[in-house]
Amino acid sequence: MTVSQLSLRAARNLHLAAQGLLQKPRRRARPSDVTDAISRMSLLQIDTINIVARSPYLVLFSRLGQYESGWLDGALASGELIEYWAHEACFLPKKDFALIRHRMLSPENMGWKYRPEWMNEHAEDISQLLAYIKENGPVRSADFEHPRKGASGWWEWKPQKKHLEGLFTAGQVMVTERRNFQRVYDLTHRVMPHWNDDLHLIKQPEAEQLMLENSARSLGIFRPEWLADYYRLKNLALKPLIESWLSSGNVIGVRVDKLGDMLLHHSLLPLLEKAQQNQLKATHSAVLSPFDPVVWDRRRAEVLFNFSYRLECYTPAEKRRYGYFVLPLLHKGVLVGRIDAKMHRKQGQLEVISLYLEEGVKVTDALQEGLRGALTEFARWQSATHLTLGILPAELSESWGPGWEMAPAGYPDADFRRDQPMSFVAIIPARYASTRLPGKPLKEINGKAMVLHVLDRARESGAERIIVATDHPDVARIVEAAGGEVCLTSPDHQSGTERLAEVIEKCGFSDDTVIVNVQGDEPMIPPVIIQQVANNVATSQAGMATLAVPIESAEEAFNPNAVKVVMDAQGYALYFSRATIPWDRERFAASREEIGDTFLRHIGIYGYRAGFIRRYVSWAPSQLEQIEMLEQLRVLWNGEKIHVAVAKAIPILPGEIGMELLRKELSHLLGEKLSRIECISEHAETALWSLYDSGGHAIPLLAKSFTSPGLATQLAWKMSMLARSGTVRMPVVYGVLTHEEHPGPDVLLMERLRGVPGEAPTRTPNRWEQLKDQIVEGLLAWHRVDSSGCVGNVDSTQENIWPHWYRQRLEVLWSTLNQYQNTGLTMQDKRILFRTRECLPRMFEDFSDNCVLIHGNFSLRSMLKDPRSDQLLAMVNPGVMLWAPREYELFPCPGRRIFPLAALAICVVG
Repeated sequence: MTVSQLSLRAARNLHLAAQGLLQKPRRRARPSDVTDAISRMSLLQIDTINIVARSPYLVLFSRLGQYESGWLDGALASGELIEYWAHEACFLPKKDFALIRHRMLSPENMGWKYRPEWMNEHAEDISQLLAYIKENGPVRSADFEHPRKGASGWWEWKPQKKHLEGLFTAGQVMVTERRNFQRVYDLTHRVMPHWNDDLHLIKQPEAEQLMLENSARSLGIFRPEWLADYYRLKNLALKPLIESWLSSGNVIGVRVDKLGDMLLHHSLLPLLEKAQQNQLKATHSAVLSPFDPVVWDRRRAEVLFNFSYRLECYTPAEKRRYGYFVLPLLHKGVLVGRIDAKMHRKQGQLEVISLYLEEGVKVTDALQEGLRGALTEFARWQSATHLTLGILPAELSESWGPGWEMAPAGYPDADFRRDQPMSFVAIIPARYASTRLPGKPLKEINGKAMVLHVLDRARESGAERIIVATDHPDVARIVEAAGGEVCLTSPDHQSGTERLAEVIEKCGFSDDTVIVNVQGDEPMIPPVIIQQVANNVATSQAGMATLAVPIESAEEAFNPNAVKVVMDAQGYALYFSRATIPWDRERFAASREEIGDTFLRHIGIYGYRAGFIRRYVSWAPSQLEQIEMLEQLRVLWNGEKIHVAVAKAIPILPGEIGMELLRKELSHLLGEKLSRIECISEHAETALWSLYDSGGHAIPLLAKSFTSPGLATQLAWKMSMLARSGTVRMPVVYGVLTHEEHPGPDVLLMERLRGVPGEAPTRTPNRWEQLKDQIVEGLLAWHRVDSSGCVGNVDSTQENIWPHWYRQRLEVLWSTLNQYQNTGLTMQDKRILFRTRECLPRMFEDFSDNCVLIHGNFSLRSMLKDPRSDQLLAMVNPGVMLWAPREYELFPCPGRRIFPLAALAICVVG
């Protein structure tokens, strides 16, 4: 038998690939990724320690990146996952109920997890508890009174808690959901209604063999002694099983440098081939949980990664070596160190008490960048706004200082803090004498000059100083009128960088000043990426920094107007080209329809030190620069580095390419060719588009695009629990388009108001004042009618604050759901309701606007008795929301997701 050979690095990478930890996430996470990740790991261990985010959420974050922790809770509540004793207490895919059912039926074999003497002694009470659950629905141990033991002040587990834990281990009840991480128990036949022991039960030997196969797949590469621990299997005859697997080809032998003979499950042969060809590249840096499958077997971690690790939270403080709750650090396939960390949630602060690197780990630029990025994302995911650093290796302490600040994940760009520690200057080249479109900076979007939109974005980025560099007095006048700073420059410059150089000399900036070149024709550039480029200049060793985004469509990959970039392992550019690079010879020889996941499109935003620009303009244009018409090639030609990172946000319209892609995508989605799309309203995070059919006529739909990911789906959650019945006829939002396979702006599709032209409507404050009283009258009339209706009592005299109104109805629905089995809600409804309830605190943070809400079986027209009510929605103030209960789900499109939404009138007016 031929035994495959692997290097130790390749073996580690194969293991990490099997675990989903080899490479950075290539796209933003979506809810289904939670169950996919757990299926890949086979199980997800549960632990209650919350010094930082609890372990199961952290294990998923290490693999998925920024995601909603409520997705895990929702997957359990919806029945996609189950909870039981596997490695320890674990979440498992629902299909694996068959693997652990035999454990439930023999609870006496579960050790401390089940006490037969207790269950027998309290059999009558336990029987009454089961009857209570049957009659009243799911329960928590917290639902029962807590008796006090003695006068010492100590409290013990309540009898009901012990009862429930015993019933859980015996499989008579299961966890149907978790509320604030507390188990909610229901009868097993309700949680698994289709299960029948007589039909579906797998005998213990077969179930354990399937567990071992799961372990083999999830480990990627293994020694026989590593298998049993994955599911805590005991007294197994592994040797004959492994021999049987080898003879049948179920596993194959692999010889690893320094480790000797190991094994690999046959399903992972494609990964083995890649590992042998050195194609498994580790690119991921992450903070790991102590209960991550990669490190939970301490002996395996020491053998495979030379990483000696133990959790010291149960060790007396004076005997701890590293700290209370120490988290391993993964960097590009190596466990390079560990941190002792604590999340101070009220202060929004992640405290890294100490950071230790393993012996022999060198502090390189790549290591610094990887660990800084991992810590920043770890903090941001927990909604921290600042990170503080304690004990560090000297090289890191010198480079990083005492810590840094960041904006929490999911915040709109306008909410980024202005007191960022990174100080930089934003310069906006705004050339009037454009060859293709003279006067471009003054072209209006929604009644406002393009250059002023760019100026607004730069202001939101936190730049210390912003200068518009222009060659024309008309541009200067309009910028100065808006309170901006202008520097008049020569009309003879051949590039924006040369224009920057003139500004730098006129303003006398020192060589170490960080400069960000914000293109004057990018009115919708997300402020976050301006800040990102500035930070990358400050933290990398390159003289210049820029950004890129993944390319997922063949059309874009082969479009010469989309500039491609390839990078080295350290994140520095190797080359920029209008050609398709890298050229996948084997793939493209067969077909050019599928392009894989290796392409990056360059975004035209640059950061530099002022001294670098002074050197740049002294260089003569290079031959490559003149061939490709790309001035950044002058930098590479002269032996300098350009740092490239994947952008944290995607510009709504990255120039003409983005507009064309958005038009084509909407055409495909609607099944109708759109001749053009036109921006009619534009704000910091959103833009509103009018759509035109092939004949050039505006169609009765508008599209609203979102710069930041997740905003549209958060909006969907807010709306989806409104009442579904009724025949209200008013403008509706049809759905939210999100991208499954590649990044791009989320798009809401909504009905264009009858009588409203494609152009942005004009708000009329006087008209609104005339109609406001009628709206309030109608609202109060509905309150009186519906005061005892299905959505709960309403005090018609209360101040109508939107968060209060929404929370009230949500809690009524939630209580109803938990009291009745036949609520009429689908499982999808329940999942959305659960997620919405979990997200309430973040949804309504700093939100206290008065809102007018219209809800129920009324049409706006009949309520207001005004024939012009169709125009009303174009005139309401931003603080006013008008709602209708009807929901729609249209435009299914492969590879994309459509979320049904209730009508949201405020979307139409932006």
